[in-house]
Amino acid sequence: MTEKRMRGRPTGTGIDDQRFLNEVADLLENDPRMKPTAAMRHVIKIRKGQWNAASEEAMMRRLQEKWKASKSVLQNQAKARAEEKRRSTTLVDLVNIGLNVAQTIKAWQTPENIALLQRAADNIAAMLDKLGEGISQVNLAKHMIIDQNTQRNLSEASRRIEEMTRVSLQFGILQDQILPKIAQDQLKLASKE
Repeated sequence: MTEKRMRGRPTGTGIDDQRFLNEVADLLENDPRMKPTAAMRHVIKIRKGQWNAASEEAMMRRLQEKWKASKSVLQNQAKARAEEKRRSTTLVDLVNIGLNVAQTIKAWQTPENIALLQRAADNIAAMLDKLGEGISQVNLAKHMIIDQNTQRNLSEASRRIEEMTRVSLQFGILQDQILPKIAQDQLKLASKE
C-alpha cells in the first residue's frame, strides 16, 4: 500500500520567515508583558503584503510553529540586538550632545563670566612678566661674574670666529673670481689645439 499524502505544503519546503520572527522577538524583548501571539498579529498586520501565505490565519499558524521550534534562539538574538542598540551611539545622541554643549557655552557667555575670564588672563600675563623680569635679572648677574679664565676662552672663541669669516670671504673670492678665470683659460687652450 502507498502512504497517504498529507494535505497542504510538504513540511520543510521552507519559506523564509526569519525577519518576521526576529521582529516578534524584538517586540517581546521591548515589552515583556506582550504575548507571542499578540506580537505575531502585530507583525502580520504591519507587514501585510510582505509575507507569503494563503491567509492571515495561515501565516499566524506558520509563525507559531516556527516560534515554538526556535523560541530560545530567537529570544537570545533579540537580547543581543537590544544590548547592541543600547551600547551604540546614534546620530540623534550626537546631535543632542552637540546641542547641550552649545547651550552650555551660550549660557556661560555672560558679560560677568567674560569679564572674569579677562581678569584671569590679565593676572596670568602679569605673573609671566614678573617671572621673565626675574629670570633676566638672574641671567645678567650670572654673566657679570666672569672669571679671567672664562674671559680668555671667550676672546679665543671670538678670534676663531673672525678667522672663519676671513676664510669664508677668501673662499668666496676664489669661487667668484679665480675659478672662472681658470675655466676660461682652459677653454682657450682647448680651442687652440
